[in-house]
Amino acid sequence: AVVSTQSTGGVAVNPELKYILFSSNTERFVVAKDLLENIKENINFKNILIEKEFLGKEIIGTKYISPINKMISPVVSGHHVTTDFGTGLVHIAPLFGEDDYLIGKKII
Repeated sequence: AVVSTQSTGGVAVNPELKYILFSSNTERFVVAKDLLENIKENINFKNILIEKEFLGKEIIGTKYISPINKMISPVVSGHHVTTDFGTGLVHIAPLFGEDDYLIGKKII
């Protein structure tokens, strides 16, 4: 399904998960610590430097610049964020989906 970039509401993290900020060459990334090895294998990152480790709750309320549309968006708490797969961060689009809508209501 195509999702309009104007409908994006941020990214959700799990407050209790451990996350890491790491750099690879000149770029910086945040991912759930438990998923780093899988991400490294699938994306083939080189020269990884772990800069910081923190809990998700420490970044809730901060802002980031979306790499897709360059909009400034919030980092929010997501009850549905797990380390089953992916990055441990979940894109939120409040106009599309019940979980996203409920989380979006808390942002406004």
